[in-house]
Amino acid sequence: MEKFSILMSVYKNDRPEWLRQAFDSVIDQTRILDDVVVVLDGPVSNGIENVLDGVKNSFDSFQIVRLSENVGLGRALSKGLNYVKNSLVARIDADDISVDNRFEIQLNEFSHNQGLAITSGAISEFKHDVDEKMTIKNMPLMHDEICEYSKLRNPFNHPAVMFRKEMVQQVGSYQHFPLFEDYHLWVRMLNSGMKTSNVPEILVNMRVGAGLYNRRGGVNHLLNAIKLRKEFQAWGWISRLEALKANLAMTVITLMPSALRKMLYTQALR
Repeated sequence: MEKFSILMSVYKNDRPEWLRQAFDSVIDQTRILDDVVVVLDGPVSNGIENVLDGVKNSFDSFQIVRLSENVGLGRALSKGLNYVKNSLVARIDADDISVDNRFEIQLNEFSHNQGLAITSGAISEFKHDVDEKMTIKNMPLMHDEICEYSKLRNPFNHPAVMFRKEMVQQVGSYQHFPLFEDYHLWVRMLNSGMKTSNVPEILVNMRVGAGLYNRRGGVNHLLNAIKLRKEFQAWGWISRLEALKANLAMTVITLMPSALRKMLYTQALR
């Protein structure tokens, strides 16, 4: 099978023990990787440095890209992407746990779909114990379904994506768009005609907490969402009516109390 890299961004608020669990999950895979790129988005704690020092010898290639200041996820990932050695790149978050055959599943998907640009899959959300699953977030599987779904919601689970480096860079790579860096990129790829898919299997156990639903609320989040849809409309990806519908839905979701937003995401939007 084709070789692949993993790309991770780490910042000062990431917890060392969760970072170690994330690395353990990619070390203990049915398909071994040979290249890791970790972007340190600004100065980090000694605990994070110790974790990185402890896992680096588990990989043939382990590169740390150090940024002098925090620049945000989009810019950090764009920088890191320049350092990966392979065409195929899997995204890893610093607090999530990949299932042990995640990479094998995704490599098979690329092997059987010539010209594929990106694939992801389902994620299982948990709060404290990975064995105590809260919800499963599924995605549309076929390309046409993904295109239609993307007009209203993000069509890929970012912590579970694997993509072609050159195709991501062809459309301008990750860009600075707080909390929507990935969605912004995916629609650029879809709008350029690139082939996409999702698999039905759970690929990642994603850690969630109250902070996740807090970040999805507030005026700033709403303004960024409206700006995003404005760009989608300018690109011709969505109509004015589709942008209006999406913005109305986002207004309700972002301005409701956090507890109600959590209930909506975990029960109605999964």
